[in-house]
Amino acid sequence: MTAEDLRLDGELGHSLMLLCCLRVIRPSLAAFRVNSFVRYHEHFEVAQNDPDLERFLALVDGHEASGHFKRCARFDVAAALTTEGIALADLSTEALLHYAIATRDGGWGAGYESDVGRLAWRDGRVRSLPRARSCHVARSNACPGDDACRAR
Repeated sequence: MTAEDLRLDGELGHSLMLLCCLRVIRPSLAAFRVNSFVRYHEHFEVAQNDPDLERFLALVDGHEASGHFKRCARFDVAAALTTEGIALADLSTEALLHYAIATRDGGWGAGYESDVGRLAWRDGRVRSLPRARSCHVARSNACPGDDACRAR
């Protein structure tokens, strides 16, 4: 989005970021990553008010990784949840892997392409959180929608 006025461009970009955080709009991964949202994950986390997400953040904060990779993990999860339109409890292995591969293929890893999603997944950070609210194949037509799928 551009209005060719730096101040207005900044306001438009910030407004778009907030609309994504509040889930008013759900952008595709390509549309999301073409924008440069400053500290997106911080705004997203506050807007969600999600206890599962808060537990995930505590796990990431307690990890021995550098601050850079902790921010990357937080951003990866926020971006995956935003573009998939799901809560953390619904973030499946398949959805996180899809996000990581699509990010790498699109060249949107901002220099950490080989590490996209790694810290979020490492040591079961995402895997160890409770899940049961939705299908294991997030936002996919591959889901049969049967009771076994929903109970997973």
